[in-house]
Amino acid sequence: MLGFYFQNNRLAYIDSIKFGAILIVCTTHFIALFNPVLFGLWVDFPTKLILEGVSGKFGVCILGVISCYLACYSKENNPIKYFIKRYLYFVVAGGVINYMYIITGISSHSFGFATIVSMKLGPEIFPTFWCMPHFLAASFISYLNGKYCAKSTIIVLLEILILYATGWNWTAIFLLGNLASVLLVKDKFSTLINNRYVKILLCLVLFVIIKREESPLTYLIDGISAALFVMVVEKSKSMQSILEKVSFISIMGKYTMSIYLLHNFFYLTLGYWLFSVQGFVVDCAVDCVLVFIECMAVVFLFAIMLQWCLDNFNKIVSNTFEWIASK
Repeated sequence: MLGFYFQNNRLAYIDSIKFGAILIVCTTHFIALFNPVLFGLWVDFPTKLILEGVSGKFGVCILGVISCYLACYSKENNPIKYFIKRYLYFVVAGGVINYMYIITGISSHSFGFATIVSMKLGPEIFPTFWCMPHFLAASFISYLNGKYCAKSTIIVLLEILILYATGWNWTAIFLLGNLASVLLVKDKFSTLINNRYVKILLCLVLFVIIKREESPLTYLIDGISAALFVMVVEKSKSMQSILEKVSFISIMGKYTMSIYLLHNFFYLTLGYWLFSVQGFVVDCAVDCVLVFIECMAVVFLFAIMLQWCLDNFNKIVSNTFEWIASK
């Protein structure tokens, strides 16, 4: 099934999951920035039953797990080319958005050549860039695993344990997507999870285990939940069908990384402008919803343009590699 994703570019249900994850991230970040009082919904009954455990970091876990899950099935045969394309993707995206922060006066930190050479991809570029080193490292490890040890559960588990022990917690968490892909090719496990009752039980388990107070294990549990959900969806035609129903969601799922990188910038510019200049009231729920919708509409527009630029840049990189190989 995942081979189809790369042959025909997308799978709608995968993109729908990604869009749901980025919507969680954007919503919780908006609330944290403009109206933290609304987080009371996360602790008060009955909304607590649904919202508890749903956080921006949980959304990032889902995106990271899916990124690694897909990296295992990449059709790229050249590891160096794969890494350079991924790295330059983050560098170019980071450079463009960092420049937007600088020219608007939000940040004075310049994204310079030294940062590129030293691979310091992180929050010093801008806040939401903190997880890019983990996306890069985890997806590359997953790519290598997919090419050279596709069915080795032990190797992936060892990698996760080593990364966690050495402080690369988020890389380890994202790598759970790689573990999910490995488990799904195991005949016994695949048969087990294909059982309807097992899938229902797994959905109940992942719903319950994220309902917990934040602790050092919270994000690991979030990653496990995300991996379980991906496996359940991959083995459920009915869930895939539901996720594919709304075409807008699956279409916007193509732009999740650009949306993630851009959303905070437009909150800090457009969002503050709407609240401070245009008379929208932070304490008014209706005004907050309207500002959120306006901000996200602009974010979507710019995300589509940014992704178009990044895709074309990737084509240039690919053509350059082909030209070098032909010499």
